[in-house]
Amino acid sequence: MSDDSKQAEGQEALLLVFSNDKTPDNMQMKQGLLKMVYHTVLTNKLAIMDAKDETTGEVVPVLVGVEQNESGISCYPLFVPITDTEAAKYAAPDGKGNYVGRTEG
Repeated sequence: MSDDSKQAEGQEALLLVFSNDKTPDNMQMKQGLLKMVYHTVLTNKLAIMDAKDETTGEVVPVLVGVEQNESGISCYPLFVPITDTEAAKYAAPDGKGNYVGRTEG
């Protein structure tokens, strides 16, 4: 876990990274991703879009970055939220090289 704190709009943003890979490159990459997320939120450039998955034909929610330009608004897919069913398959790193499954509580 990293405790790199940054100032964002007068409030402290704690860039937490939970990983078994504590190499500087991995930690910096993950913190950079978090910074991008915070930046899109704090600059009102994060939105949600119902997008069609071209491989399945299903409509799914996608978090997108938004950019307004002279021809309108462009959206850039960033993240796909996972469902409750999908969440159960992810185990958290213990910081020591192992993973622990989710517990119901």
